Amino acid sequence: MTDGILRVGVVADTHVPERTPALPDELLNALRAEQVDKILHAGDISVPRVLEELETVAPVLAVRGNRDLTFGNGLSAVQRLEINGVRVALLHGSGTMWEYVKDQFAYIFSGHKLERYIRLVSKDAGDAQVIVFGHTHRPANETRDGRLYFNPGSACFPPPEGGVPSYGVLTFSPGGTVGAEIKRLAGSMPPDDSYR
Repeated sequence: MTDGILRVGVVADTHVPERTPALPDELLNALRAEQVDKILHAGDISVPRVLEELETVAPVLAVRGNRDLTFGNGLSAVQRLEINGVRVALLHGSGTMWEYVKDQFAYIFSGHKLERYIRLVSKDAGDAQVIVFGHTHRPANETRDGRLYFNPGSACFPPPEGGVPSYGVLTFSPGGTVGAEIKRLAGSMPPDDSYR
């Protein structure tokens, strides 16, 4: 930490080992190089060893995704925290089981629509100024009505229509200024339509 600035790594949708055997070394090395003070994982972790590996870089706060059955009730659906005076909500973005099923049909008929996910995560985020979510495997870094909606994309399994694995870095300065960056990883998984 320099001059009170906190750097937070953001990871989502790792899906280890169901869709990839392990976290890429490139991700762990990149987070170390960024000198993050904390890591947020926005769900679809799949197995606890992923969080253990990330903990070798920095303390981790994670939420349960729709694929995190092995965690049982060990992870909450939403985490609210404050970083340098900024209210942050961390959630996966799939909503309740009913919302997840409705979204699956919406996705089949109309494809990915960021607006759908912004509506969904907004209702569970309370008064958060920064909303960190995953689920879509697509990066998003948008400010709307004074709120930052930040999805790092998938660190291991990008969407089948193109893209590369990615993660994010949020920078919280004293006084409430937030910087947000999506960082691309060079590796990529073969296309597959079962990424959600």
